[in-house]
Amino acid sequence: MTIGGVIIFKNSTIKKEVFGMLNKKGEKSLNMIFGLFILLIISLVVLSLFFKFTEKSAGVMKGTQEEFFSKQEIQKAENECEVLCSEINDVDSALEFCRKFQKIDFDGDKSVSTLTPASKGRWMFCEDRIPCFILTNCVLEPAVYDGTKCRGILKEYRPDYYAQLEYQAKEATCGLPAGNDTATSPNWVYRFGYYVGAT
Repeated sequence: MTIGGVIIFKNSTIKKEVFGMLNKKGEKSLNMIFGLFILLIISLVVLSLFFKFTEKSAGVMKGTQEEFFSKQEIQKAENECEVLCSEINDVDSALEFCRKFQKIDFDGDKSVSTLTPASKGRWMFCEDRIPCFILTNCVLEPAVYDGTKCRGILKEYRPDYYAQLEYQAKEATCGLPAGNDTATSPNWVYRFGYYVGAT
């Protein structure tokens, strides 16, 4: 029976069935909303984990790539020095080897700084001034072209080349420790006397 557009149930069984159907539809809607909410939370967690993983992977990949290019740069500089060493056959070629220094970004900050100390093997140096006689062991029997021999050659034949390697004082490097003894110091500037006032 309808009164003014409102359905009035006389039979209570029909009434229960209609309300039961409405309740079931409401429950289904609530269950669906609850399920979607759970699915949304799971999706957000998965996405968060995915982004953290890719960010971490990208950081590791970037670090590995920078390390690879840094090693490649060092290897290239060493190779260049070894070629110059192998070409020594007179004073002029010895001068070319002795005067040559490399600039290498050891710390991976994409710049070569006069203030950044670095080390390789037994030697310590500044990134902007790494002599070939430090990067390669140049032995051409009977001569050994180390810092001492190169210093003598440079000072005798080309003091202007020597001045490019010389520091104002042994403390005027990029903070390299001088050490207690010139014979064992890892600081090549102090070890071989490449500073003003060295004897």
